[in-house]
Amino acid sequence: MTPPPSEPRPPDLARILARALRDLEAQATALRSASASLAEAQAQRAETRRIGFGTLRSEPQADDERPQPRLAPRASWARQLLAAPPLTRPTLFAYPGHMGAAIQEQPYLAVGYILGGETEAEIEEAVETVTVVSRSRRDFTPVFITGSTHFSPFLRHGYSFEYLPPRRHFGGDDASYALWRQRRLDFIAAKWGLASMTVLGDSPAAVAAGPLLLFFPDYRAANPYQALMYAGLETEIEVAAGTLEAALATAGGRPTIFHLHWQDAVTQQARVIDQPAAMAAFVHLIDAFRARGGLFAWTVHNDDPHDSPDLELSRAFASQLLARADLVHVHDALAAERLRPMLPSDAKIVVISHPAYAAADTAPDRAGTRLRLGVPDDETLFLTLGNIRRYKGIEPLLHVAAELADLPVRFLLAGRAGRYDPRAAAPGNCIVLSGHQTDDEVRDLLAAADFVLLPFEEVSTSGSLMLALSAGLPLISPALGAIAAIIEDQREGYLYSSDEPGALAAAIRRAAATPAWRREAMALAATATAGLHQPRQFATEIAAALMSLVAPPVRTRPRDHQAAETMRKARQ
Repeated sequence: MTPPPSEPRPPDLARILARALRDLEAQATALRSASASLAEAQAQRAETRRIGFGTLRSEPQADDERPQPRLAPRASWARQLLAAPPLTRPTLFAYPGHMGAAIQEQPYLAVGYILGGETEAEIEEAVETVTVVSRSRRDFTPVFITGSTHFSPFLRHGYSFEYLPPRRHFGGDDASYALWRQRRLDFIAAKWGLASMTVLGDSPAAVAAGPLLLFFPDYRAANPYQALMYAGLETEIEVAAGTLEAALATAGGRPTIFHLHWQDAVTQQARVIDQPAAMAAFVHLIDAFRARGGLFAWTVHNDDPHDSPDLELSRAFASQLLARADLVHVHDALAAERLRPMLPSDAKIVVISHPAYAAADTAPDRAGTRLRLGVPDDETLFLTLGNIRRYKGIEPLLHVAAELADLPVRFLLAGRAGRYDPRAAAPGNCIVLSGHQTDDEVRDLLAAADFVLLPFEEVSTSGSLMLALSAGLPLISPALGAIAAIIEDQREGYLYSSDEPGALAAAIRRAAATPAWRREAMALAATATAGLHQPRQFATEIAAALMSLVAPPVRTRPRDHQAAETMRKARQ
């Protein structure tokens, strides 16, 4: 009796795949050999020409002249793979190249290689180097990231690749390019699931060989302080406004300093409830920035941020910033003494006083400005200039102005205001100028004034003080902080005790009664004091302090010694 026919055995797809991949490697090796022979033959024949992305093409040949590559044995197994059910894979996985196709039989990692070369020969050399390493280790596959348009080496080997336009093809500035490039690399890493990235050759990200300083926030449009500060760095270091994100993107590729100024800008756009998260995120970014070799500098303009909704939280944030600072800059020795205990032992703290401001290029119009303001010559005009903030004591000043209605005085309050602006309740002897004042307008207002009035309730450093001294104007100010260290009562103006009731009104009465000759002497003293704080000297000292951070030895990102040794052996 004939036994019944047995059921056909189902195909072993794993074995089919393994055989197909091994055959594919063999076929790729054969094709590579044939391509090399073809390239050699082309070099010996008629002139060749390059088209497309660097592919070699010769003049048309007859079919019988074209070399035919030999197929590897059992290469037909690859065709059977097309009929097999699709394999479960990640959405995007990096193919290990034709010569490493069998690596797919086991788990493997994807590694990004950022190529510095741009010619086809340089790209080919880098691809060959990585191929040697990949075939010897057989536990990873490369994804190439290039700024070159010579893609043929990747296509010939069957490698995945991404194009990263070089700096010269980018329309923005260097900081913007660095930030965009880092985000692009982060996207590529997520897209392919890269375990790491390695730079081969000179990185195409290099936008400059020298160090970079990014400062934040950028208040140059309203305040010349930052322009004066960086004037001495123009030939030493590249300086630009930029965020901490941009600094993080640049760090590691070149020495990078992130210079923070007013820390309240970090949370300026956040709701009060979101400010702790914004502060925590900023501190986390500083840690990441410094881990990549970045250097963090901070100019502490004020002990506490102005108008902070949570003073305890703001101070905790400041202590976290100080604990991470490589350099802290303050404007007076008292501030240095207060902050030094909170700094790490290896941090630098420098005392460089606030600079005076340059004199106006054109003569101001005192008479015309007073006429436009409606201030007669026999009245004393007190000018309060700058953004309207609570700490500046505007409300108490308005009460004092109302008390002094019997005196021949006027109070000019000029400056921008946000939600807080008590000047709507100003008495009749006050003149209110809202909005931003141009440089020319500020020059004329200073010329029209007899005294600059700074009724601060608290202050560490005052740009308004230096502006008044630069304009040769006597001042009225509380004897607080750095102000008392710069001006002296009855020399450059009048100081008063902010804790003493009625002291501000008394100081204004004294100023109003000051004869013209005494006012002129105070003005000369103010000009002389401003001369002790030259902008050029300020810029020179700042430049020396900042450049000391990037002078050798520079802290750099730890190197992957194992990867470097592997690459060294591969090149041998």
